[in-house]
Amino acid sequence: MSSREIAELTGSTHDNVLKTVRNLAHRGVISGNEAPYIHPQNGQTYSAFRLSYRDTMVVVSGYSVELRARIIDRWQELGAQQAPAFALPQTMGEALRLAAESWERAEQATQKAAQLNR
Repeated sequence: MSSREIAELTGSTHDNVLKTVRNLAHRGVISGNEAPYIHPQNGQTYSAFRLSYRDTMVVVSGYSVELRARIIDRWQELGAQQAPAFALPQTMGEALRLAAESWERAEQATQKAAQLNR
């Protein structure tokens, strides 16, 4: 999550979030992953940070409970956007079907390869 998102979600100014992040990074509490941000409206370059889940939680832990809840909700949204396309089987039947389908695909690939090599 970016420091700009944290400022927006918490209603804080980006400058105040940057101060907090820089202070915590200087103290070695979080990783400082500073990267330039180009403002789309004026084209100027500003500083921003990209923070891991852990570092985001450390930064906002001093804020109110409501703000922490908004940050956690946003991280859950981000996680849902990157959900894996592959879902783990939940039952023995699902696992067996998945194994059978995988075996069939491998068998078909082997047969196709054998035909191409003839």
